[in-house]
Amino acid sequence: MGNVAVPKTVPVDNNERLPQLIRCCLPKTTNVAKHSNNGRPNNSLRFTTQLTSTTYHRNEPRLNRLSNMVCDADPIAYINAIVRLFALVRAFAMAALCLIPGLLPTTVIKAQTVLTSDRIDGTPVIDRLDASDLATGQVHRFWFRVSDNAIGQAWYVPVIVMKGAKPGHRLLLTAGIHGDELNGIDVIHRLVGKIDLARLSGTIVAVPGLNTPGLLHHTRAFTPGDGADGANLNRLMPGDPASNDRAVRYAGRLWSQVLRPNADTAIDLHTQSRGTAYPMYVFADSARARAIGELIGPDMIKIDPGVAGSIETEMLKSGVPAITLELERPEMFDRRVIGRAVDGIQRVMVDLKMLPGGSAPPRKVTPYIGDTLARVGTSRGGFATLLVDLGDSVAKGQEVATIADPFGRIVERLTAPEAGRVSTIATDPLRDPGDTVMRILYTAHSTSSDTPPSP
Repeated sequence: MGNVAVPKTVPVDNNERLPQLIRCCLPKTTNVAKHSNNGRPNNSLRFTTQLTSTTYHRNEPRLNRLSNMVCDADPIAYINAIVRLFALVRAFAMAALCLIPGLLPTTVIKAQTVLTSDRIDGTPVIDRLDASDLATGQVHRFWFRVSDNAIGQAWYVPVIVMKGAKPGHRLLLTAGIHGDELNGIDVIHRLVGKIDLARLSGTIVAVPGLNTPGLLHHTRAFTPGDGADGANLNRLMPGDPASNDRAVRYAGRLWSQVLRPNADTAIDLHTQSRGTAYPMYVFADSARARAIGELIGPDMIKIDPGVAGSIETEMLKSGVPAITLELERPEMFDRRVIGRAVDGIQRVMVDLKMLPGGSAPPRKVTPYIGDTLARVGTSRGGFATLLVDLGDSVAKGQEVATIADPFGRIVERLTAPEAGRVSTIATDPLRDPGDTVMRILYTAHSTSSDTPPSP
């Protein structure tokens, strides 16, 4: 019949566990059959393969048989078999651990942070954050995948979690919900670089850049299209992750997957928008929010009922004390006001028992507190010249600005409608008819610097 290769057999006792496991992991090209002894099943198994030409006997040492099998066979097939073996052993081990109560940490079962399989420049991508299941004594950095854009890619926002060595309060810091308001981003960067994890009790959850499309377009609004127009994300909270409106969906994902589940206290960092400026300024909706604002040490605090859809107001509605902290001018990193904000947030952290007493600089400014804004606007168009500065005290009826025509002739003189402090100014002198030139903060109700408002 010529030279026909006859497959060799490898008798292996059923009790010899290691070869059996390898047999189970072999590729489909390996045929496994049972011997029969006069028609009756035998307890031994037979490996039949066309890749080997050597017969191994059961009285050989087991390791020798395994070594010879690997040497004589296709090495790729057996390498794959061994890889499958280790995967199988690992699976059995994990299953056994899960059956023994208390042997594995409870976070393995209870973990709520959802990691995707993606990484951006080595940073893991998440679909949901629960800071409670992260390791303590570490800084964790993630990209949160908010939603898809129109070309099938994704909008991502950066998330930083500082998990202290000891348990404690969760402080949420957010910045950049308006894309031209940048100082708050650097506040977060500096604070993260300054806090000693060994002294931190609790968790800082920071999002330095909520509005990715707005940041890219240098716009206040959420502008995922051409940047020409868009919605105000800070009027859309808590949003709806299932909405057909892209801005409402984006806001809903931020709120439900990152912001609200990780906050016991919230500070939302802003500046004024393009063409205008604030002093360092806090909006506070409650007595606790006012106390937080006073710890920050801004120039002014406005007590008001809040604005529906803002992070500050919606956090308060959900039971989380929150403030909006305004940090002067847009489209810049102002080291002076950024430093003041970092110091102020540390004072809040001391008050929350997140940092030891005495670890934050003392407050240097006593804020002016009011509850109402008076607007100073134009009736003529032209060039505005301000006669007072941010934070100045003004008397009712005091001249505070003029409007001039192109020849420098004054066409309108503007006066303060109320006595108070200058809280907003226009930094762009070109004013259309009806434009705002400044706002004045004053007290119209019973609020005073000594009496906190009702929650």
